[in-house]
Amino acid sequence: VLSESLASAVLCKNTSAVDILLAKGAKPDVHCLISAAQSDDVEIFKNFLDHGLDPNVPVPEPSWEDGYNYGWDEDSTALSVSIRNRSRGAFLVLRAQGFISNLAHQPAGFISALIAACQIGDSTLVEQLLSLPNLPRKQARIGEALEAAIEENQHHIIGQLLSVGVKPTIRCLELAIQNQQLTVVKLLANYM
Repeated sequence: VLSESLASAVLCKNTSAVDILLAKGAKPDVHCLISAAQSDDVEIFKNFLDHGLDPNVPVPEPSWEDGYNYGWDEDSTALSVSIRNRSRGAFLVLRAQGFISNLAHQPAGFISALIAACQIGDSTLVEQLLSLPNLPRKQARIGEALEAAIEENQHHIIGQLLSVGVKPTIRCLELAIQNQQLTVVKLLANYM
């Protein structure tokens, strides 16, 4: 209960409540770290990283009976939330501490970060992620990055993904048709 309350206090940027809960023994968990990334509270974010929390670990299902739904996808990580919410402070901390380059060894975190970068149309970050050594191109979920780019109308990202060998799925084609993106439909058809 204390950790859940801590995550909520961080998300609300209530530093007094955070201090009280930490003093009462609340242990920061992944939910707390993601809350700090979402609120872009760099000081608290660094503090939680110092507790050994990994920002590339997906959010676990709530273990409490009436767990609060933070609105995160089941595969959200602190890194992907910092990207998606454009939490520059948290993102810069993660980049400086090497967590982006570590994604090559954490497939779940890699996909989550790639999808987030595709959603917001950050072509520089997409390029950086796609250039990681041992890029897990064969991962079953890598097509979701292409789907995210199509859903968000990120044409430049679609081209980037296709150029490195990400294969479009039927779902990609369906999304482009539903969104009446005829140029994208033609492009995807060339890669199917």
